[in-house]
Amino acid sequence: MKLVPGRQPELLWKTDSEFRLTRFEGASQEIFGLSPSRAIGRTLWDITGLDCQTSKWSKIIKYHKTHRSYDGITLGFFGADGSLRRIRVSGQPRFGKTGRLLGYHGRLIDVTEQENLQLEMDDVLIRTQAIAEIAGLATAGVTAEQLSEAAGRTFATILGAQLACFFRYYRERGELRLLGGHGLPPGEPCPLALPLEKVAPFAEATGSARPVTFGAGEADFLPGLAASRLPGAVMAIANKSGPAGLVCIYLDGGKPSDADLEFLQLFAAVLGPVSNYRRAEMRLKLYEEALNTIDRGVFVSESDIADAPPVFVNKAFARMTGYHAQDLSGPGGSPVGEAEQATRLQGGTTVRVDGVTGDLVHLRRRDGSLFWTDLSTVTKDADDAQFGGRIVVLSDVDERVALLEQIHAIEKVGLIGQLAGGMAHDFNNLLTVVIGNAENLVDEVGTQKLRNSAILILESAERCAAMTRRLLDFGRKRHLVPEAIVLNDVLETAGAFLRQALGPKIEMDISVEGGEQVLADRGLLESAILNLAMNARDAMPEGGKLTISARVAGPGLQTQPQSVEACRYIEIAVSDSGHGIPEEIRSRVLEPFFTTKARGQGSGIGLPLVHAFARLFGGYIEIESAPDKGTTVRLFLKRVMPVRLPRRVSGRKRMPAAAPPLQEA
Repeated sequence: MKLVPGRQPELLWKTDSEFRLTRFEGASQEIFGLSPSRAIGRTLWDITGLDCQTSKWSKIIKYHKTHRSYDGITLGFFGADGSLRRIRVSGQPRFGKTGRLLGYHGRLIDVTEQENLQLEMDDVLIRTQAIAEIAGLATAGVTAEQLSEAAGRTFATILGAQLACFFRYYRERGELRLLGGHGLPPGEPCPLALPLEKVAPFAEATGSARPVTFGAGEADFLPGLAASRLPGAVMAIANKSGPAGLVCIYLDGGKPSDADLEFLQLFAAVLGPVSNYRRAEMRLKLYEEALNTIDRGVFVSESDIADAPPVFVNKAFARMTGYHAQDLSGPGGSPVGEAEQATRLQGGTTVRVDGVTGDLVHLRRRDGSLFWTDLSTVTKDADDAQFGGRIVVLSDVDERVALLEQIHAIEKVGLIGQLAGGMAHDFNNLLTVVIGNAENLVDEVGTQKLRNSAILILESAERCAAMTRRLLDFGRKRHLVPEAIVLNDVLETAGAFLRQALGPKIEMDISVEGGEQVLADRGLLESAILNLAMNARDAMPEGGKLTISARVAGPGLQTQPQSVEACRYIEIAVSDSGHGIPEEIRSRVLEPFFTTKARGQGSGIGLPLVHAFARLFGGYIEIESAPDKGTTVRLFLKRVMPVRLPRRVSGRKRMPAAAPPLQEA
């Protein structure tokens, strides 16, 4: 294509009052194919061979008759060689001294080359815009059928194509499948597959980088279409792996021109990369869908900085954390980076294998709650202009960590049992000495006051011995047989001991409803109550009030599932007016060996032992506490009642059983 026009041929002319040429100097031979002498005496419209009644010549003649100037009127005519030429004419009237019109003079320029160049540029612009629009449709994600129809209309408009078809190429089968296009008859059945070997121009096009032309009837394979018997051209649309499809045009104006073939080639060249883009986009969507189907969270960022915002998070990540990618668009807002930084500062568990870093970390959800996650990070540094970034994969292991903590707690309880058994064995040996000496004191003291004290020592030591025997049973995992225990008796006995053990600074109040009974082991129950009372005493170093009460558990007093009937339990509550338990450690007080007391003042096994005792006999405990408002520990044990046997029909008195059977309430 010639982009810069050359010299524009021109000439000067003059006429008389009848508009006949009297002067004709310049490129007359180049423009009109005649010498100046042959033009003298003729009119301009005679020389061009155009009728003076044509619109533009009539306009110039009107200017002449009205004695007006004109400038830049463009006319077209066929030159001596038969080619279309264009001239631009300007003219001005000449007047005599009396004002009479003497004639016209003016200038005539051949603008054929300039006009043709402008037409070519306009045509290129139209075709380029058309290609851009088709490429825009392709990248916008329209279906192949819709794209075929739109591109077919474009070919029909610009090239005057009678028919424009688009095919998908199956290289492994050597087949073409018709997608659609423009000019196809509505409702006409299209062949699902076309063997490539039967259409020579199409087979040739799959191996060519240029359009392949064909004559009338050489690509006649579309049934019921007269247009398929016309000449045309076919061009392969290639992607990275080779031809992906073909575009074919049929023209009723003869074989396609070079400009038509250039347009066809340009279209295929543009659509090829678009095809690659669409394939890459489809693959990306497939990968994204795959990432969204797994149950592990995935976090991807384009930077190796820990708190860089993500470019993608999958559905599992959003479900675990409550964060979507748009929620983490700003720097420093990544919960992953926050968790990693906190873990490393606190010396968290970190494993590195082949560039992959793994951590067991606490991750913060969007609502502020924390959960345990197994977090793995892959970092790729940007090198040689390649993209870098980070991929973080996490699993919610909250339940697994909780299960491990439960197993750990169970192991601790087992250790407590072994420890309790060992301590009870040693303590029992000491009690043997205490009981022996207490018996001697009972027999040998002289005054009744000392004798009563010795009896109290002996009875307390014997109770301690009974408790240590049960602890030995507990530690050795021997089967304990529960029995019905009247709470009044247990609390009365415990109260007598506690009044001396608590000291004068602590006021004690014991209340029991009726003669309620629970299903438990007496020695372990006494030990549990004493444990709770001693904890309450330690919480009131300056003195206070200790309350022990027992009653039938009513609705709203326990947190067991709704299916459990509250009236089946007896609630034993031990309350103090001490300093209370802070909220941040309240959930840990049942953990074995956890204690808030100073070193050497607490072992951390008191409450866990009470908890283990309650669960051993089908019960549970609850703890209510607040700083400076005291603590209440509620021990729930199963309620039992004696079964009343029916009287005989004869009315004779029933003989009492030696030991009436027990039934849970």
